[in-house]
Amino acid sequence: MAFCVLVGSDNYQSIYQSISADQIQGVQMSKAVYTDKDAGASVHFERLELGEEEVGKLVEWINSVPDSDITEVQSFTGSIKAAITLTITPAKTIRIQYVKDHIYIERTDTRYYPVKYMIKHSELKDFFDDYLKGFYFGKYSVDA
Repeated sequence: MAFCVLVGSDNYQSIYQSISADQIQGVQMSKAVYTDKDAGASVHFERLELGEEEVGKLVEWINSVPDSDITEVQSFTGSIKAAITLTITPAKTIRIQYVKDHIYIERTDTRYYPVKYMIKHSELKDFFDDYLKGFYFGKYSVDA
């Protein structure tokens, strides 16, 4: 279990809190798919289904990220390749976004405002890469 400590904050509340699979009321995953269209390209988001085992792995991976691999950020940059939304309550969600080999998380369940951070986690990256095979004009990936 990982916890992030922000030094020098009187009103400290962790940007990171562990979660359990029991808390999750809904899961949505989508990935960007690029295809040829006339003289240009088209991109659309395709919805994917995740099973209980995959959701359990996601929770395990998120909870196992060490403090040293969590970096709070103000915003995300780049095009989203894939995203997963874990709904805890209608007002509390955890969004995991895969952007250009970076994994960003936005949470509305830890503070009264959305918290954004980047994590490093090789198994979660591999998970996204497996789902993204063939998403870019039938190729494996894109550096965009």
